[in-house]
Amino acid sequence: MEKIKISAKRIGINKVTNVPASVGMMNRLQDLQIQMLEMDATDFDNMSDLEVLKKTRKATKAMEEFVKNTLKFTDKQVETMEDSIDMQEFGEFIGYINARLEGISDADYDKSVQSEKEEAETDPKSDATKPEKVSTN
Repeated sequence: MEKIKISAKRIGINKVTNVPASVGMMNRLQDLQIQMLEMDATDFDNMSDLEVLKKTRKATKAMEEFVKNTLKFTDKQVETMEDSIDMQEFGEFIGYINARLEGISDADYDKSVQSEKEEAETDPKSDATKPEKVSTN
């Protein structure tokens, strides 16, 4: 079975893990992808602040568990990760793991990310240039 090297250096942890490209691993990845797509489809405007917080926290915990189990992080490494990156960086790292498990090389992933950043800088309609919605509640 093929094993895919995934580096955690992107989040400040000096560790490379050989992750098997097994059916079980792909199932866990797809479970996480489904949960993230469900979050994207959620109408947070029609939810209470408490419901939003609970749903967001549940998704964050699922991502943390996925990273911990996939990369075989210790509790200390999870704590280091939590304390050293923000949510955007965490989301990007999940995207990196996803890409690696789907067979995309580090070099191709980095090129893709760079292209997206350049496009966001030049495209005024890009989500990256839109101001975030601020709650007034």
